[in-house]
Amino acid sequence: MIISKEYLFDNKVFQLSNSLEIKTKDIGIANITVIDNFYNNIEKVLIEIEKLPMTLVYHESDNNKKYFDARKCYCSNMIGTEIPYENSKQLKKLVSETIQYPSKLIKISKEIIVNCFNFTDELDLEKNYYGIHADSYIDKKSKSQLAIVVFLNRNYEKGEGLNFYEHKINHNTLLTSKDCANIIHKVQGKANRAVLFDSLIPHGQSTVTNQFKKEIRQTQVIFIPVY
Repeated sequence: MIISKEYLFDNKVFQLSNSLEIKTKDIGIANITVIDNFYNNIEKVLIEIEKLPMTLVYHESDNNKKYFDARKCYCSNMIGTEIPYENSKQLKKLVSETIQYPSKLIKISKEIIVNCFNFTDELDLEKNYYGIHADSYIDKKSKSQLAIVVFLNRNYEKGEGLNFYEHKINHNTLLTSKDCANIIHKVQGKANRAVLFDSLIPHGQSTVTNQFKKEIRQTQVIFIPVY
């Protein structure tokens, strides 16, 4: 039996654009780089992302009740399954030139990870921020770790995007009162826009409208250990 192409995951579409628009801003504690036109063909990327299954993340019992927090994942581990931007060193070159660091000391993740989020009226996001966090190093041998967040929805209402905070809030809940967290920088969400930053900077989604009560918020995360 020969499998129809519609059922296959086409890893070859994950190629970066040749017309990247790159802007870096110093926010005081670190640089934040915004990259527009990230993928060469975002529509083809979105088609492939839809094929990936979603798995609920275990946070609290309210997941899939008051909110929906899940992950999609694809792993490249054999010849032919490679992610083009990693295999071609295209992304490594971009990161190296952006942070002015030797490319041989930069490693690009071989996974495609997509965060999926949706919420109901029961989740109070008028008074709270959701999921403030910092991503610790996935490779203990690395000196640091960068992250790239790619906005995958086709459009974003004003204010939807990514927040960066003054410091990480230490608690065991996903919600942080807005009175207890200070935003130091915000990136407006935009289709096919990527944000490059140090993953230890406290960050989290900016959810200020009802957009993602109506649709699933999807962002790809690429982790980049630096040695």
